[in-house]
Amino acid sequence: MRAKTLAITAVGAVAIATTALAVAPAGAAVTYYYYGYAGGSLIKALDSTITSQLSAESSVFTTSAGATDTNTLASVDARNVVTLGTIKTSAKTVAITGGLEVVATAQAANVNVLNGLITAKAITTTTITKRVNGVSSSTTHSTFANLHIVGITLPVDIPENYTIKVGDIASVGINAGIVATKGDYSVGIGAGLRVTLLKPEGNNGSGAEIDVNPTFTTVAPDSSPSTGHSTLGYAYATRVSAAAGKTISVRSDPTVPTNVFAEGTGGRTLVNTLAAVNLAPVGTIGAVRTTGVGINTSTVASTTTTASIADVNLLGGLIKATAIKVTAHADLSKRTGAMSLANLKIGSTTIPLNAPANTVIDLGVAKVTVNQQIRTAHSIVVRGVDIVLLKPSGSLPVGAEIQLAVASASAF
Repeated sequence: MRAKTLAITAVGAVAIATTALAVAPAGAAVTYYYYGYAGGSLIKALDSTITSQLSAESSVFTTSAGATDTNTLASVDARNVVTLGTIKTSAKTVAITGGLEVVATAQAANVNVLNGLITAKAITTTTITKRVNGVSSSTTHSTFANLHIVGITLPVDIPENYTIKVGDIASVGINAGIVATKGDYSVGIGAGLRVTLLKPEGNNGSGAEIDVNPTFTTVAPDSSPSTGHSTLGYAYATRVSAAAGKTISVRSDPTVPTNVFAEGTGGRTLVNTLAAVNLAPVGTIGAVRTTGVGINTSTVASTTTTASIADVNLLGGLIKATAIKVTAHADLSKRTGAMSLANLKIGSTTIPLNAPANTVIDLGVAKVTVNQQIRTAHSIVVRGVDIVLLKPSGSLPVGAEIQLAVASASAF
């Protein structure tokens, strides 16, 4: 739940830069949330599906000063395009005169990007969001020791968002950052280096983005509904995750996500679709669709989400399906989940249309759970297919998890 809360917070904060947001009424007693994270590296594909894990992550999410998180990693080799020596990250909230600030810092030593094309002895990035005497603001800045890019002469003092093009190989943003403030909301996003590939490199396609020292901070007021209820939900088509270690494995963030936030949707159904999802090297998915609807009044709290995927082909044909759809529903009195499928075949086993909840199949190479349903007092999560690798498969290590067609709903 904590990870999900942080993810939703980050999505909402980034929207500040492009979307008008409501500001808390003047004079109202408001609680402010501070969130920040820092990492050594992050790789994201052009379609935002395949990424390398945020390495050496530190994060805080709190309303008060004194929260702190630190992390250290001896070295990183991320998808054959970036290697780093020792990484140190930290995130903390600090009381300052007139208010409070959240600080995210990342330090990476012996940076090597694209097999020596970009090198540095050290890069340090610090991003800060603060609220002082009722005013929110953000800053981000990076410093460099012995930064070198083949064929490029760099200024001694590198300004923010200094961008160069290295032949037909990559576009490089140095001392990269975005800050935005609207009313009580503020967000800072930083990276020492932000490298965008102009042509494929290793397992990464053209358009892939490589961040060294990604950092993020934000402050936002509590916007809990006044109805006395909350309706929360999410749905996504696929998600692939693998444990981070010295070698950073493939990860796909939730694809085609739809979110229902605490205030609901006013009964309007939110829809997100995509023609196809490429999860290489895991496999491919055809058309996907997710939906979410929430009703939140003083007497009714109800959330329903769905996720549908078609033409599933994963792990070299080991898992195939024509279609999988899941539905999650929660209201003040009950929580229900359902799954429908067409031609789901796992290994040599054809899954029946009415597969009961939490059907488990052991493939030897993987543990597969069909119609996985997880309930709490106020919520339900339904996963059409949940796959946990028991043996390595391609670039995925033991313990990697692949989720297909996921819907979650809660109401309280």
